[in-house]
Formats: sequence, structure tokens, C-alpha cells
Amino acid sequence: MGSRISPTAHYTGYVWVRNGLSDPAFETLLGRAMFRAWQPVMALARPALGGMTLERYLVDRHRMLDRLLEDAIERDGVTQVLEVAAGLSPRGLTFSERYPDVVYVEADLEPMVARKRSILDRAGHRAPNHKIVDVDLLASDGPDSLEAVTSTELDGERPTAIVAEGLLSYFDSRTLVELWPRLVASLHGFPRGRFLANLELGEEAGEWMLVRWFLFGLGRAVAAPARLCFIDEAQARSALKAAGFDQVVLHAPRDLLGDARGPLMVRAVEARVAGTANT
Repeated sequence: MGSRISPTAHYTGYVWVRNGLSDPAFETLLGRAMFRAWQPVMALARPALGGMTLERYLVDRHRMLDRLLEDAIERDGVTQVLEVAAGLSPRGLTFSERYPDVVYVEADLEPMVARKRSILDRAGHRAPNHKIVDVDLLASDGPDSLEAVTSTELDGERPTAIVAEGLLSYFDSRTLVELWPRLVASLHGFPRGRFLANLELGEEAGEWMLVRWFLFGLGRAVAAPARLCFIDEAQARSALKAAGFDQVVLHAPRDLLGDARGPLMVRAVEARVAGTANT
């Protein structure tokens, strides 16, 4: 995962600001410079990809998970959120302000945690129900492990959602098979639990090449290349069920956003765990 902030986090953070999804405080000079440098490449690639751009992919992915989290809070009574590998996502800020009764915990590696705390402090955006903590998802024990964070930072009496945006594509299938049961075990400790994330499917390999080109163009900026672990929805759903999730739904962009022109390859994962109290 690396010990420094990935340039992709800066790029994605700028895209969210540019599209009105994030507070201007999250814009970085590196993110803006990267976006401008990549614009000519995006313009060349767009016709070959049916009008799809990396910017559109990132925006729609974010909006899909926002929609699912809103539903979890407003319809299913989730009052606690843990967003792992949060990066420069504005979700912690926007949701903690929109839902003051919801506890929102963002978690990431220490360099990003320090950067984000600094950004929010300078902008005066630290709500009392919003926390930012260290986590290393590849650590199976220790104070920064997923298990430690969920047991020490979260209230076991609250229905809880764990959100992971843009993370799973950096893990190979073996790592996912090891991580998903740990997520299930952590969510079992709450009255109800759900896992919200994005997956990209190999069925739409043409669109995926856009993302691969982007990451390749960053040089060796990230510790692991982005990859596709699942060919289609059936394979992805089967793997999530095998990990222990009780209910699994994979949402296409057109289903959540009502726009058939959105990215075809991405799916928003909504995986539920019954937890300590079946409702």
C-alpha cells in the first residue's frame, strides 16, 4: 500500500472538487496539475471508449456509493460509518455535517491521515461526530489493524456501514479473499452491518484500459498496479457470498444514477451482514 500519499489520491480529490462533490479545501496543486496534464490524453481516448472519460468514471463511482450510503442511513437506520482508505474523499465531511447523529470515522495510512487532519483543521471543518484515524488494512493485528479500529473507535451498539472507494482494484484476488472475511467478522459485532465498495468487471475490458493507462502514466507511483479480479457479476457475487456476506447486491450505474451512458465496468457493492441482531 505504500507509506506515502499516492498521486492518484491527489488526482481523484481534484476531480471531486471540480465537479462540485467536494469542498475546495481538498484541492491540491498536484491534483490540479495532474488533471490538466492528462486532459489531452482523455480527449484522445474518449471517442474509442464511447464517450467515457476517467473523470466521468470517478464522479459516477463516487455518486453511486453516496447514494447507497444515504439509503443505509435514511432507510435502514445506519448511525455509524467507517470509511477505509478514505484518501481525499469528501464523504466524511459532507455526511458528518448532513447527518449530525451519525458517527463518521475515516481511516487511512498515517501520511494521509495527517494530511487530511491538517486540511480540515485549516478549513475549520472538524465536526464532533467526525474522526480520522490510522488503519493498515493489510495488518491482521496491532493498533492500526482493521480489527483494532472497529473495536476501539466504533460503538458496538450502532448499526454500521464500512465504505471502501477505489481500494479493491489495488488488491489481487488472494488478498481480497483474505480481507473480506475479516470485514464480515468485524461487521458481525454490530446490530446490523453492510459493506459498500466499488468493483470493476472484466466484461468491459475496453473501459478498464482507460484506468490502466492512467495508472501506468503515473510511473511507479503506486505500490501495486490496478487489476481486475472478476470477469462478471456472477463471479464477484459468488466470491462475496463465500467470504460470509449474507446478502450481496451489485448495482450498475444506470440503476443507481438513472443514466445509461455511465461507466459500464463499475459496480457498486452492497453486501450485508446480519450482525448481532437480525432485523
